[in-house]
Amino acid sequence: MSLIMAGLKYGQYFSQYDARDIATGSQQKYYLIGTNDQDTSKKVGLGSIEFDSRNNIGAENYLAWVKKQVRRGYAVTITVYMNYYLFYGMTDPSAGEYDYDHIVSVSKIDSDYDDDLYHASDVITMEDHGLWAPRTTGPVYLFNYTFADFIGTREEANDPKGSVYSLPYSSHLTCFNFGVAHTGIIDDYKDTMRVVLATNVNYEDPEIKNRSDERPAAMPVTLTISVEGLQTGVKYNLYRYNDENTVPTSSFNKNSVFATKTAFTCCSSSDYGVFNGSTFVMHQSIMSNEKVIYRAVRTDAL
Repeated sequence: MSLIMAGLKYGQYFSQYDARDIATGSQQKYYLIGTNDQDTSKKVGLGSIEFDSRNNIGAENYLAWVKKQVRRGYAVTITVYMNYYLFYGMTDPSAGEYDYDHIVSVSKIDSDYDDDLYHASDVITMEDHGLWAPRTTGPVYLFNYTFADFIGTREEANDPKGSVYSLPYSSHLTCFNFGVAHTGIIDDYKDTMRVVLATNVNYEDPEIKNRSDERPAAMPVTLTISVEGLQTGVKYNLYRYNDENTVPTSSFNKNSVFATKTAFTCCSSSDYGVFNGSTFVMHQSIMSNEKVIYRAVRTDAL
């Protein structure tokens, strides 16, 4: 889900089934931060920066790195401990994985300081993809923690009176923190415009069955496609690809054979969408099992 959310931020959509298939080639294996995140990012055409857990040890340094990437506007994914007492009623204080239990997306960092440094009072907001879903309330999705309160050992993370999630901390030299920041699409000559996708739903129904290689039935999804930062009077091509392996990283106009094209001029009337200032907005209906990748360039680009 974190990979899917990063893709939406940069103009592309994959289902959970396809994201796992691209990452591992199997529905019984997973996209894991610190293991196959960078290789998978390249496969889906996204640039990425991985947290250097070997030379940058410490939860405070890790949170400073997360803050820096969020301030740059990147899509940041981190790893956390789950509270096994709250989730499963387990009383063993060491229950769970030693490195991390869950992968989440960072929505924002609030700080009283205009810098990329760790401050105990900074507040992180993270999206857990609906994993914490009490019967009385349903999924919560967003969680807010101060940096100081977020950090905890495996035992502290499982405190019956503790938080739902914690940031892994160890007093040993081994670093338990893993993270990746997706910086945008791979565009060799920076010819593309920013494309952002939004979906009308935040779930897939039915979900993938655990440990199953069978693709679940597809459901309708409506995409809102926004092409940002346009210049008045300039003509643009918006390309849609259905296979991540056919998306070029340069010369998008010359290499458009595998794409369908929508042409428009900013900011004139269009049969395909509307303009909101310097942003072109259009809607398309797809099925959830489709791969959809958008790239937008000026018509006078290569």
